[in-house]
Amino acid sequence: MNEAELVARFRDETSIFHAWGDYVKSTISNAVETTISPRRLDDFLKIPPIPRVKDVGSLVDKAFYRDKSYRDPYAEIADKVGVRFVVLLTSEIKTVESAITTCDDWMATKDMDYEEERKKYPTAFTYQSVHYVAVSKRNIEHEGVIVPAGIPCEIQIRTLLQHAYAELSHTWTYKPKTTIVPTVKRTVAKSMALIETTDEFFEEVVKTLGAEGKPLKDALSGLSQIYRDVTKIAPDSGKSNILVLDAMRDKISREFLDRVQEFLRMKPFVPKKIAERAEYQHLFRQPVILLAYYLVSENPGEAKSVWPLTPDELRPVFDDLGKNFDSY
Repeated sequence: MNEAELVARFRDETSIFHAWGDYVKSTISNAVETTISPRRLDDFLKIPPIPRVKDVGSLVDKAFYRDKSYRDPYAEIADKVGVRFVVLLTSEIKTVESAITTCDDWMATKDMDYEEERKKYPTAFTYQSVHYVAVSKRNIEHEGVIVPAGIPCEIQIRTLLQHAYAELSHTWTYKPKTTIVPTVKRTVAKSMALIETTDEFFEEVVKTLGAEGKPLKDALSGLSQIYRDVTKIAPDSGKSNILVLDAMRDKISREFLDRVQEFLRMKPFVPKKIAERAEYQHLFRQPVILLAYYLVSENPGEAKSVWPLTPDELRPVFDDLGKNFDSY
């Protein structure tokens, strides 16, 4: 295949690569979102994954002018379309990897693994990323386009810090070698060493915070299940849940979920009130509203004094329980 033939075929198949990139992105995103629920995908991914089809000029350059020694460049170039997933922590890379390797729609091969590179070259500090190539196993229709079997898509997974390094190094990778002085190379290598260390610090911080926050997460999980059972509504996972739980942390004991359930059994009108208000009031779609009702019923003055949100959000709870908000 000569240059003109390669360009002609690529332009003819561009819509296929656009469709395949979008399909791969959507499939991985959906799988990750299911895994991390109730955490939101846009919180987990630090940069939105956007499939990118290779520029014609870049494809020609790679195929014929960069001494890659391809026997069949069109078939062998695997990044005609690619998508990148950027997370915060190195441990989160595994979540995306699992979504890639467990999908039956493609055959995934790992082309680069930064952990293996670190083992192979322990004293080198350079580009870090995980690369997969997903090749369609069968014909797949997506957005009205038939993607035939055998179409590749390159998938990159990086942390946010690795991505920053990659963006920096990209600016000098293709510069003439004579313009890159040794001090620049060393400075970039030092930045990679710092990034690797910072990634490890991030993991340590998140691990510590996770251990400290586990009682609140367990409480939220229990309240979410009770909320779903008594209101028949799927609870939201807004940050206000953690604010309320943190403010009322000393009220959270091993038995508090049992007490909340007993309170709801004694006052069956409460779930009905919550369901009614949930249609137009954000707080009433959050599972911590159950804790608010319970604490206002037990000790309205204390509940009001520690309440971390606006008073107007707590006032309806007092009203529903027949208590005068302004009296406490």
